[in-house]
Amino acid sequence: MNISLEYSAAWLLLLVPIALGLAVWLYFFQEQRRNWLQRWRYVLASLRFVWLFLILFLLLQPFIVKRVEDIEKPLLLLFIDGSASVKVEEREEVEALYEDLGASLAERFDVRQIPFAERVRSSGTDELNGLNTDLGVVFDHVNQAYQGANVGGIVVASDGMVNQGRDPRYAALNTDAPVFSLLLGDTSLKPDLSINKVRANNLAFLGNDFEVQALLQASKLNGEERTVRLLRNGAEVAKKSVRITNDQFSQEVSFLVSADRVGVARYGIVIDSLPSESIAANNSAETYVEVLDNRTQVILLAHAPHPDIAAFKEAIEKSEQYEVKVILFSDWSGKTDEGDLFITHGLPRGNEDLGRLQTIVDVGKPMFSVVTADVSLTHFNALNLGLRITTTRNQRDQAGAYIHSDFGLFNVPDHDELRRYPPLMVPFGEMNFTANADVALKQTVGGIQTDQPFLVFTERDGQKHGILLAEGWWRWRLFNRMMEQDEWTDLIIQKTVQYIAVRQKRTRLAVSVPDRFIEGEEVIFQAEYYNEAYELNADVPIALKLLDGDSTAFDYRFSPQGKDYRLNLGTLPPGDYAWTAEVEGQSERFQQSGAFKVLENRVEYQSTVARHALLRYLANQQGGEAFLLNEQDALRERLNQIESAKPIIHSSSEWISLIDWKTLIFVIAVLAGLEWLLRKTNGYV
Repeated sequence: MNISLEYSAAWLLLLVPIALGLAVWLYFFQEQRRNWLQRWRYVLASLRFVWLFLILFLLLQPFIVKRVEDIEKPLLLLFIDGSASVKVEEREEVEALYEDLGASLAERFDVRQIPFAERVRSSGTDELNGLNTDLGVVFDHVNQAYQGANVGGIVVASDGMVNQGRDPRYAALNTDAPVFSLLLGDTSLKPDLSINKVRANNLAFLGNDFEVQALLQASKLNGEERTVRLLRNGAEVAKKSVRITNDQFSQEVSFLVSADRVGVARYGIVIDSLPSESIAANNSAETYVEVLDNRTQVILLAHAPHPDIAAFKEAIEKSEQYEVKVILFSDWSGKTDEGDLFITHGLPRGNEDLGRLQTIVDVGKPMFSVVTADVSLTHFNALNLGLRITTTRNQRDQAGAYIHSDFGLFNVPDHDELRRYPPLMVPFGEMNFTANADVALKQTVGGIQTDQPFLVFTERDGQKHGILLAEGWWRWRLFNRMMEQDEWTDLIIQKTVQYIAVRQKRTRLAVSVPDRFIEGEEVIFQAEYYNEAYELNADVPIALKLLDGDSTAFDYRFSPQGKDYRLNLGTLPPGDYAWTAEVEGQSERFQQSGAFKVLENRVEYQSTVARHALLRYLANQQGGEAFLLNEQDALRERLNQIESAKPIIHSSSEWISLIDWKTLIFVIAVLAGLEWLLRKTNGYV
């Protein structure tokens, strides 16, 4: 502790003589005080000097600088697996152990208990659904929440049955703290039958056959013969007999099914359980297949081969709902009934092309136009697709793109790397809309965002068109793959085709929600409302009534978000749900209904064998050890022996102003009062 001054200490050379001079002058040079007793004059002068000096000293704004040391204990992070595969009894025993560790190691560690399953629990009120296990989130949580912290040790109590996220063996920790595994569950094989990995196409087409496949696994049931049954909407449609030939048996079971009716069907593969089985919840599994009347026919017309064409075709055909035919324009028959959607690349180039393309527009077929350098913009404008381009000598420019935040026809995924994509060739000139238009992507030139469209959608009298004002989409697709990112470019083309190809009656209320969810997945509705001029309006209340399988009704309200609406119902129990959305407070009734399913998530019950080898590997990789649940004393002793877990001493300086120090003010007042009292009692006042 020391004293520091706001102003220079050199002022003391002036303040001391001032205080001393005033005290001496008052008691030794005043005529009326010369007859006072000399000893009292010395005492009174000393008191006057001290409190006067203290007052003058405070003018220098003195501070007491106090050195403060804060000891930061190393953190001991205790993670506990809260997934459904861990028995309640084991979890309770681990929780009791963690409480004991927190008490016994409190002097050395700052102990924190953290549950996890499909994610790490963020707070005491946050509930885990426990339907999946992701060990990778443990490492991610340590790296993010405790970055730069003094982590002394990590304990992970789990059965190692990972079924979500990346392989934890390839997860890296940003700390040198050792990791200790507390092994839960049972690694011994028990009699068990399970149906895993049911596979079928999401879409099938009327009249076609498709396969429903599943992996049958059996342990310690050698010699048993069981019947595997295929159910459609709960009714048996096929069955097969399977003989188990060893104690660790695995066989793929396949059923060939005919798509004989349109709609969504629930297919389940079931195998009857045995009394000796350890768990029966994994003896069945389900999947859903939607049967469509036919595929959407996409005709891609081009005047010459081009890499863009292959890129578009591959992207669109990732969905089995679409079938793409590539036809050179010179070979096209001109029959518009061959396709449900037409994509034109580098067309029209002149009057003849214009006349043939005009027939597509005249019959009301949706069109997606890719404007390349070969397009005659004069003839393109004559198609009257809702965008007029005016340029001189068909000038071209290089431009990138950015996502238009106000676009609302469909969800365009955010893409942070879009600014790094190579520029594509676009028309250079003035662009004007002649119909209702929504711009999905706008141009960037030299890294500067502009209002010029890059990808735009127009609509007139219910007829929809899309226009891509760029040539070289294949370059973006190649760049996408080189960056090893998700196929963002393919997704944009897929959503474009999906939007343009869907023929829907124009409605003032449009509600969208997927038709199926997995248990534990959030159920989210999106809605749009259009006013009388068919402009988006988010100022009216929209209500939703939800009916579960027992016909119990639940009422909700949509929340406006920008120009549209959103409603998050959170997670719902497995079952069938029906819903009705309605706009309130309007003279005309606007309503939309639908249904969706929440599928049961049984992934935690697919296996009964704990993966202790994985947990031992993770502990060894991070300089720790693995312990069984009955080795609690050994774990406690090992935690006490972590040499790298040392406290960190943080030193800081605390500044205390003497002006705010009441004790010093009290001392000054006492000294001044004592001086007055001595003068009073000696008759010197």
